[in-house]
Amino acid sequence: MISCLGVPNDPKTLLSPPPLYTKGTRRIVEAMEAEGVRRLAVISASFVATTDRGPFLFRTAVLTALHRVLEQMREMEAMLRASPLDWTAARPGWLMEAEATADPWIGPDVIPEELIRTRTGDLAALLLDCAVHDHWLRQTPAIARAEDDLKESSTEVILEMLA
Repeated sequence: MISCLGVPNDPKTLLSPPPLYTKGTRRIVEAMEAEGVRRLAVISASFVATTDRGPFLFRTAVLTALHRVLEQMREMEAMLRASPLDWTAARPGWLMEAEATADPWIGPDVIPEELIRTRTGDLAALLLDCAVHDHWLRQTPAIARAEDDLKESSTEVILEMLA
């Protein structure tokens, strides 16, 4: 099973997110256990492990706004670790709507310091690969890709949040 649950990036939701990652994941885990389904791939965030990525304005404004969401994601990952499921929690950088490429960086736990963006197409490909081929079992693969400077700017990310 692949779960792509997530909350909108609007400021109101980010400041007071619904318990989607916590209660939602708990219910998914319970239902999977009850039905004997073992494989689960979910979306988390690289920023669960570190908030020292991206330009200064991004780290101070955007990641501060994401604090409550990131706390829920940490709790979600702890819940997965405690479960008997064969889970993967993919950890993208800041998501951008874009097609998959052939060259995303994928590695354990945290995106590289110089990267900040993850294409939705690349993330989808990683989740499918994990679910179908049992890659990254009980791990947190991070995924990101270098994009042009405009797409990685703090201004662009903040404008996306406000849109």
